[in-house]
Amino acid sequence: MLGAASEVFARRAGPMEVREVRELREGGGGGGGMAARAAGADGAIGAVKPVDGSDADADNDAGRLFTFRPVFRLGVKLPGVHWWFKGASHAAELTAGHYNTRTRDGYRRIFQLLQKHEARLHFTCVEMRDTDHAVDAADARCSPEGLLEQMLELSAEYGVAVGGENALQRYDGWAFDAIIHSSFHRAAQKGNLSQLTFLRMGDLMFDQWDAFTHFVRRMRSIPLERARKEAERLEKGSASRSGSRDD
Repeated sequence: MLGAASEVFARRAGPMEVREVRELREGGGGGGGMAARAAGADGAIGAVKPVDGSDADADNDAGRLFTFRPVFRLGVKLPGVHWWFKGASHAAELTAGHYNTRTRDGYRRIFQLLQKHEARLHFTCVEMRDTDHAVDAADARCSPEGLLEQMLELSAEYGVAVGGENALQRYDGWAFDAIIHSSFHRAAQKGNLSQLTFLRMGDLMFDQWDAFTHFVRRMRSIPLERARKEAERLEKGSASRSGSRDD
C-alpha cells in the first residue's frame, strides 16, 4: 500500500519530469538537455538523483538517466500501546495486533517497510514517563519510555525518521521536559525525534499559552545553541591548524 501511495504522489508531484525520464529511457531527447532540465526541477518537485547513486553534475551528465526523489515523505502513525509493556507477553500490544514480546521484536518489519518506501513514522506518548503510571496503573505494568526507546533504536538502525506526538494535553514542566529529552538528549545510538506534532490547539492551549510558548522557545534554543557551539569548535580547530602551519 505504501508503494502504491508513493507512486500516486510521484505522478501528481511532477508529471513533466516523469515523462522526460521515460522519454530518455526510450532513447528520445538529448542527454545534456535532460540534465539541465532536471537540475532546474531541484527543490520545486524533488531532488535530482542519478540512478547509479552518484552526485548529479549538469555539465557532465550527457546520456545519464535521472530519477526524481520527491520532497514529500509519507508518514505512518503508530499508536503508543504501552500498557503491559513490562509484562512477558505484552498483552495490550498483542490485542492491538502488534506481535511484540520479550523474545520477538514486533515493530522491525514495520521499520523495514518504512525504509523501503522512504517513509517516516509518527509515534505518540512522547510526553509520558513510566513513573506517571506508577500508582494509578501499577497492575498494567506500563512503560511508555520503554516503548519509545524501542522505536528510536529501530529508527537509528534503519535510518527511518521518527516524529513524536503527545497523547495527552499536558502543559506541565514534567511533560515538556520528557519531550525535550526525547528530542535532543538521548544517546546518539538510540536516535532522537526528527519532528514534533503538539496536540492540540484549543481553549486549554490558550489558557496555558505562557507555558506553551516557553516550551517552544526551549525547543528552538537547544539546536541553535548546539549549532553555535559546533561553529565555535570548528573555528578553534581551523585557527589551531593555521597556527601549526605558520610555525
